Amino acid sequence: MTEMPPLVALVGNPNAGKSALFNALTGARQKIANYPGVTVERKSGRAAFADGRP
Repeated sequence: MTEMPPLVALVGNPNAGKSALFNALTGARQKIANYPGVTVERKSGRAAFADGRP
């Protein structure tokens, strides 16, 4: 049986840094602004662990 990679969801208050954390983990370039409601649609990405696991 193959091991499934972990599924992570980022949820929280407006202007809490969710998009910044998403960008740091995935290397994405999600828009960041200093007012609520900038990122309102669902985004997905992939991140790798330090040991190379997907």
